[in-house]
Amino acid sequence: MPLTANIDDLYAAILGYELENEWNSEEFNAGDHKWKVSVYPKGSGKRKGSHVSIFLHKVGFSSGEKVKADYSICIKNQYGNGNRKHLFNHLFSASSSSWGRRSFIPIADMKQPGFLVEDLCIIEVEISIQAVFWNKIGFKM
Repeated sequence: MPLTANIDDLYAAILGYELENEWNSEEFNAGDHKWKVSVYPKGSGKRKGSHVSIFLHKVGFSSGEKVKADYSICIKNQYGNGNRKHLFNHLFSASSSSWGRRSFIPIADMKQPGFLVEDLCIIEVEISIQAVFWNKIGFKM
């Protein structure tokens, strides 16, 4: 399921016109669950200033719910000069609701032709739910 957005703020931030700390996608559904993507154009953590960071977030959890997912995040090169794609496997839970890469792509590479074209950056996310678990909550009376 491709997630495509015209994200002027991301474009400006990567090219240095303004410092934007974070861009969040709208929520979307995949495998009966809600998700969103966060992009840090100037990076996060130890990669701040050198890499674009991208994370997938599971939105909302039922009590004790855990979701195991295989997924990929891809920044498309619109000129066909090589996409940047990373594969992930994560057990999402209320205490670990996001996962991704701080070093998704170097900022210098994002400035190369094809990743940002006419203010458009294409981010494609594919999610495959492997399992859903629930912790049993015990009650004593």
